[in-house]
Amino acid sequence: MNDFDEIMNIQRSMSSRLMNEAAVDRKLEFIELVSSLKTDKKGRIQIETIIIEAKLAGITESESNSLILELERDSYLKKLEPGFVKMNF
Repeated sequence: MNDFDEIMNIQRSMSSRLMNEAAVDRKLEFIELVSSLKTDKKGRIQIETIIIEAKLAGITESESNSLILELERDSYLKKLEPGFVKMNF
């Protein structure tokens, strides 16, 4: 492997790391947004409210839906009934 190949490997590695950090930052931003929303008496948050507030924060609807699913998989959110989630912390 020559120096150029080594530099390219380092650059790819750094780029991948930066993309992962950006995804984590976005997820943390989204968690903060969701946790700042008011819940009803049962602790539920309407998904539509999350999407609307996320749009105001510059997060697209499709990204919001993806983040909601990801947070469900990670057990940060729990889907209770159609259209509602609850924070698990």
